[in-house]
Amino acid sequence: MERTNAATLALSPRGQGNSKDDVDPEGEEFMFLGFDPEHPEKYIYAGVYTDCLRAVDFLASRPEIDASRIGVEGGSQGGELSFATVMLDDRIIFCAPDIPWVGYLQSEYWGWENYPKLFESTRT
Repeated sequence: MERTNAATLALSPRGQGNSKDDVDPEGEEFMFLGFDPEHPEKYIYAGVYTDCLRAVDFLASRPEIDASRIGVEGGSQGGELSFATVMLDDRIIFCAPDIPWVGYLQSEYWGWENYPKLFESTRT
């Protein structure tokens, strides 16, 4: 497949890579903080999902980018973030998650039934 006219944007989640946010990604709280739907204000991923949506906003605002052809992809945590971004933003036309992060924990800890509540809380 020939790739032409492609642009990419790499995003470091809060507390990782070149992010300056004060989050300890090695701590146990990082993984489970805020998974209680009764306390969405503690959910670290509300900010991470917002960062993903702002990245889409940035791309869509660029004159050299065709905003009707934006896609997302990622591996591990990036795979989960690609799922979240495509679910939260209808401008995304392509999603390619690779081994999404914590997909195997679905029934052990919180259950997928809580995800709609968590996603809805990030919109308010």
